[in-house]
Amino acid sequence: MEEKKSILHELYVFSEWKPEPEYLQKPDSIFPETISALWRWLKFFGAKKSLIDSIAAHKERQQKWHIALGDEGKVIAVLTDNILEIRTKRSEYATIAARTTVSRDPYSQWRKLVWSPDCSFIVVAYGNGIVSFFDLTASNLFNIPADCSRPGGLECTDNTHAVADIIFMPLRTKDTKWNWEVLVVTYDGKLRGYLVSQTEGFKLHHSFHFPGGTGALCYCAPHSMLLVAGVPRSGSKDPSSPLSAGITAWRILNDDPFYKLSVVSDQLETQLANERFHLYIPFVSSKNMAFVVRMVLSPDATKLVCLHCNGDISVWRLPLLKLLYRHPLVAQSQHDLNNPLVDEQKLTKYDPSAFYAADVNWWSNEEIILSRFSGAVTVCSIMDMVNLLGKKPEFFQGTPQVTCAYEGAFMALECESNILPAKKSRSDESVSMLYKPASLYISVMAHYFVYT
Repeated sequence: MEEKKSILHELYVFSEWKPEPEYLQKPDSIFPETISALWRWLKFFGAKKSLIDSIAAHKERQQKWHIALGDEGKVIAVLTDNILEIRTKRSEYATIAARTTVSRDPYSQWRKLVWSPDCSFIVVAYGNGIVSFFDLTASNLFNIPADCSRPGGLECTDNTHAVADIIFMPLRTKDTKWNWEVLVVTYDGKLRGYLVSQTEGFKLHHSFHFPGGTGALCYCAPHSMLLVAGVPRSGSKDPSSPLSAGITAWRILNDDPFYKLSVVSDQLETQLANERFHLYIPFVSSKNMAFVVRMVLSPDATKLVCLHCNGDISVWRLPLLKLLYRHPLVAQSQHDLNNPLVDEQKLTKYDPSAFYAADVNWWSNEEIILSRFSGAVTVCSIMDMVNLLGKKPEFFQGTPQVTCAYEGAFMALECESNILPAKKSRSDESVSMLYKPASLYISVMAHYFVYT
């Protein structure tokens, strides 16, 4: 008799916020604000522009608040519109252990919130590329400016230098003066490596550039490498090749050039060698590539799950980057269920992108936690994408963010927003955006086996 695994779970609300309404002015330009100076310098470069377009489409549909889990769930940080809060498991996350005010960000979906492995730092990267370091008391220790140059020393005000990820690494050479090496990588592929300390601040250690831009990346400590998702290689005819998905592995070196492309097979080496003589012609290359927009390493560092801009979900075995599973959107169980929390009158005609995966993390080494733009959250087997939470997903408002699971629990942060027309005046045609309560949920789960 076949054994089917499912999960018995409970849902708890630990915190709820009620922000004040925020009033937004209608843009004067006919172009969306998201187009900004962000990627205009790439506008004539075919596939590279498509990568940025895919990232922008994914980011702009995300919620504006962020959550980060540290020390295996013992501490969390929540970044609201203009507040950074730190809460601890000791109080069941009900009380605020530390809190500080941060600047409001017009590109809040592009922000990043990251803990250092020892939780000595909590880092906020703003949409304009500025990176702020805080300690456990939410005190601002120092700020790393964006990698841009403006006349008169002015700060960047657009998201041209938005940060793709912030990675904490052990020091490559032991030095008691510094605590960590921090990699700041922007979407245009630029990497800056800093040495950081709570007492000494920061120091630029090295810089690097990943060609073609960076859609997503992650650090694999056991294999001492960076996994980078960029532009897929059009010359790769094998759909199971990591090059066809734009995924490359880079070995971390102690000296210049600090990173070296890791070639794991003769086939990849041949493809990369052929690319050196390939003439790239703008607008001729395909603009419908399934770019990777998010990737997360499994707890045992043997697998990598990727979200693609076309709704696909792929899982790769490490360190060889061998494709284990690839699930197109139509093959993902329960992907197209409408959210019962959304008024049916607000539902428009069927749009596949409304059911794309928005965030992903790991429940175990064989199951992933998946949230969708529709508000659905499921725990799925990487093999068949079958929901283990029951007959239907859990539904939340907006686009929930999910954390990795520890001790049978993971967190989801939801944030509902509603745009209401403001009273018009002759001089002001503004629109007020009212944020309804945002809530922090934790799903406490236990494994339960059902025999069929």
